[in-house]
Amino acid sequence: MSETELRSWLFGQTQFTTEYYKLLIESVKSQFSAISSEARVHNWSYLLKAASLIATSKDSTLQDTALRIAQFCLQSVTDTTEVQKGSAVFILDQMANRMSINLSSERQLLSHGRDWIASFTGSVNWTKNGLEHSIWLRNGAAVDVNNFQREFWNALHNHRAVSVSAPTSAGKSYLVKQWIREMLEEKLASVIVYLVPTRALISEVQLDMQSSLSDKIATSRVNVTTFPFDVANEGVESSTIYVLTQERLQLLLAQVHSNIDVLIVDEAYKISDRERGILLQYVIEKTKSRNAAVKLVYISPQASNPEIFVDEEVDGYSKKFTDITVNQNLIWVKHVLGKKWTLQLCYGSNRFTLGDINLPNRPSPASFKLPMLAHYLGGKGGNILYVNGPSEAEKMAAQLCDLIGKQVDPPHPRILELIELCEKAIHRKFRLISVLRFGVGFHYGNIPLLIREEIEALFRDGIINYLVCTSTLIEGVNLPCKNLFVRAPKRGLGNPMTPEDFWNLAGRAGRWGKDFQGNIFCVDPEEWSAPEAKTAMPITRATEQALRNEGELLKFINDGTPREEAARPEKRIFESMASYLMASSKSFGGINRIPWMSKLPVALISKLQLAIDDHLSVDDIPSQLIDNHPGISPIAMRAMLQYFITHSNDPNVLLIPFASDSNAVTRFKEVMERFYGRLTNEFTNREKYLFKQAILVVCWMRGMSVRRIIDARHKAVPDEDIHTTIRTVLQDIESIARYKAPKFLSCYNDILRIHLERIGRSDLVDEIQDISLFLEMGVNTKTELSLINLGLSRTSSVELKEYISDDSLDEQQCLAWIRDSGNDWQSKDLPALVKREISRVVSIHN
Repeated sequence: MSETELRSWLFGQTQFTTEYYKLLIESVKSQFSAISSEARVHNWSYLLKAASLIATSKDSTLQDTALRIAQFCLQSVTDTTEVQKGSAVFILDQMANRMSINLSSERQLLSHGRDWIASFTGSVNWTKNGLEHSIWLRNGAAVDVNNFQREFWNALHNHRAVSVSAPTSAGKSYLVKQWIREMLEEKLASVIVYLVPTRALISEVQLDMQSSLSDKIATSRVNVTTFPFDVANEGVESSTIYVLTQERLQLLLAQVHSNIDVLIVDEAYKISDRERGILLQYVIEKTKSRNAAVKLVYISPQASNPEIFVDEEVDGYSKKFTDITVNQNLIWVKHVLGKKWTLQLCYGSNRFTLGDINLPNRPSPASFKLPMLAHYLGGKGGNILYVNGPSEAEKMAAQLCDLIGKQVDPPHPRILELIELCEKAIHRKFRLISVLRFGVGFHYGNIPLLIREEIEALFRDGIINYLVCTSTLIEGVNLPCKNLFVRAPKRGLGNPMTPEDFWNLAGRAGRWGKDFQGNIFCVDPEEWSAPEAKTAMPITRATEQALRNEGELLKFINDGTPREEAARPEKRIFESMASYLMASSKSFGGINRIPWMSKLPVALISKLQLAIDDHLSVDDIPSQLIDNHPGISPIAMRAMLQYFITHSNDPNVLLIPFASDSNAVTRFKEVMERFYGRLTNEFTNREKYLFKQAILVVCWMRGMSVRRIIDARHKAVPDEDIHTTIRTVLQDIESIARYKAPKFLSCYNDILRIHLERIGRSDLVDEIQDISLFLEMGVNTKTELSLINLGLSRTSSVELKEYISDDSLDEQQCLAWIRDSGNDWQSKDLPALVKREISRVVSIHN
């Protein structure tokens, strides 16, 4: 009998469905005191026999069923015996889910400890399963793994290219870190790149890597860096792990010509993410072209077609895993009348009514619906509310505080430390400060890294009970929760959330080893077509998406990639695609030789090649320049070069100034004016906004704190609400100072370098500074860059640099300064969280 037939047979048994659905409903309702529930008597012998029959199934529905029966048996305190609980433990062990067993022990649900394995048979089975579900490391240690992790581990060792899809809580990243350590032990790789989709994840992965490899870092055998340039290691046989976004990997590939041995692409499904997806595909292909033997690992959550990444590889392995580690409940919350709401559990094709609740007040205005329901149903700890933007996050956090009321406990010491940092690093009126005292926080991507990391840590530790989040939660941020509340979710402002994004978001509900089940509450579900059942998401390359609009793409190329069109958000994908096609055509010797494009219709390939040859081929722009700046049209590069050629004034004025220059703002504004109509129109030509952007770029590069930048902006625009100013500055830092400015200023510099070399001004070529890294990091001295490369956040680096006079220290010299007792940085006026981060970094390098 196949597993599909087994599932159909089991759920076709009236006795089973009657007993199981009764258990299902009670197990969900038992979490919420607000829903009246009567304890029922269950036929545990029958249910446990059924669960034992399907415990080793690979079918996700059957896994979920067995897990739910076993876990609820352990949680039931009135109608289960120790023998039955022992059977439940046996089932969990068969499912390689010892984390749930440990959780039961921690919660004292097993009254006799581990007596259930005292018998000979129990002991043999426990040992046997432990051996089968362990991986053995070179140092002799054994690591407990589940079925997915065991197979994934074998694939990592036995195949050159691996692509897996598995649920968010399956433990993919944890296993990859163990595998990296094994490779370093065996000296199988010297350059490893771990690719993450956003800057928000860089620090998290770097910290995890540094912590797990601290012994090797301390002996200079491994350098974990987030900097996209060649790292000189002092160890005799040293290795480098780069933790980068695709933008930073492109910078690395442009500057470093040594091979990458291993490329790990986390959240690989982001290859479908419009312009950034095209860039991701480009850097993957570029890495492979550099080293045909590069080891490739692609990790995706709940994708239906992970084979998309390896179907062209000689030694490729791909598999979609659906292993269930935590039960998830999709609950629709529907308004009935006035204060009355009803809750329905969506389970497969069924909807079960859980009961009605009556809120203390009618949610008016409608924005109160989510916080009122979260406050009423959420209980203590582990509640995430998803909203569509930063201002909405701040507002909803304030609404939660009003619901909680003024009778709250004194703030936890760690809350006070975070408040101190917010006041010093952002602004004393930053709204996070006022809500933290209520055990409430909010989280969006533009908040400075150190503050965002501490918010996440406080939430994981249960000190923050309610956390209001934006779409950064979809980007792979590791922030599991007990309850997730959503209402008409979007991906950012105005962008509808796809089912794929929804289920990636929903994957955060249920913390393996922390909760037996997680809940996704969909409020007003019929108003926004909330999903009723989990679906795996198909991965579609952004390049393929661009080709679906073949006519618009060809028109954009044939029209000469007009700058006003390329600046429109909905058209930027065509700019990226045109650049990708041009660079790839040169690299592969024709777009028909790009592996994935060889499957397209010959007529389409011919039309695209003709358009490229007629309109994008520019003889005066070197191929290397096009290759180093994907996402920018070669025609735009030529227009910028032509401007330099026809510029009759002293070429000195074309140079990008140093941020420390007295006239830096004026000169940066002039550079941005030169962009317009040539390189890009993404910087406006309106005088007022050009000055604002130039001031921001200069202040950021000078290493000014975010608080000083906010103060300067508010002084310039005093009539603007301070909260709006704070959000705007944080947004501008991310979108302008750290993204647009380095992208186009670095291209401007490279074009200018070509022009100066051609006119014989090599003396000025030496004056061109590479400012991409300074803009990306927001500092302008070697000392600050060294502090960041050691693992400090920008906030801590800027704060600490206030006490370091030398601008030219490398990493080892920075460590020596910190360790020097004479400098006594612990007594300086530094926020407590900054001191804690400095101590952590020093301990890793000891």
